[in-house]
Amino acid sequence: MTLAYAHSHGDYFDEPLSCFRDGDQRFVGAILFLLLVVIGAIQIRKLTSLRGYVGAFVLTLALVLLLIVAVTPSFDPLHHLCAFGLLGLVASYYTAWLNLEKGRWLWLHIPLTAIILFGAGFYSYGFWQKAFILYLVLLINVQYSFLRGIPPKRGIRYTLYSGDYHPPSPRRVVYRLEREFFGKRNDES
Repeated sequence: MTLAYAHSHGDYFDEPLSCFRDGDQRFVGAILFLLLVVIGAIQIRKLTSLRGYVGAFVLTLALVLLLIVAVTPSFDPLHHLCAFGLLGLVASYYTAWLNLEKGRWLWLHIPLTAIILFGAGFYSYGFWQKAFILYLVLLINVQYSFLRGIPPKRGIRYTLYSGDYHPPSPRRVVYRLEREFFGKRNDES
């Protein structure tokens, strides 16, 4: 709703999200960035409470990149580098997460991400950037609702095996070599 309000006052449809904080709507731009930080912090806290440390680390790194994007000028090279890095990192993380947890959703995620990124090259980077941010917020909500169903005592357990496959339990194997196995020694040659 905040994004819709921001677009109702001014011609920012084709501009990137960071242009809101540079123009007449500094307050609205600050609120938009603050909302993204709060959403990320809530997700990091949920992942940490479930011992999902890899996801928490990736999203913490993304939050640091978001803070750099929020404080650097919109046309600064560091701003562009961190903005593209942020979107790429979060998209890659959710691609990996969907692959592990909701594999059936991957067929929708990859083409949709490709369409958004491909569209940014041809028309209005700002529109596609905001569409991608809204899509990532949707993915964060999907992941949060999934994580709510996991009891805190169990936590997150990822494995390299898919489905119902359970690797055999490791058991100790002891090999014993007996002298008779090698036969008798023939010293007469």
